[in-house]
Amino acid sequence: TDNDLLQKSSVQIQNEMINLIGISIKQIVSNNVRQASVFTVLKDETTDVSHKEQVAIFVCFVDETGTTASFKPVIQERMLALVETVFSMDRVYA
Repeated sequence: TDNDLLQKSSVQIQNEMINLIGISIKQIVSNNVRQASVFTVLKDETTDVSHKEQVAIFVCFVDETGTTASFKPVIQERMLALVETVFSMDRVYA
């Protein structure tokens, strides 16, 4: 029916918008990191309540865009991804 088609297209449009916003944010963060004099990549593993292990990946960089006589460089931290691990860390450390 037309209502089903409208609901499906609404979900598809929402998912496409979320995807495009994510791409835009990644491009902005990537540009900021390229302009930084110093950066690092961090990862952190955690297990959620359903016992699924996940890895969070962050980038930290020094933002000097506002640096003048009255401003100091600012350390920025941005999450790039949160992904479920394919293997268990318990097996790695066993």
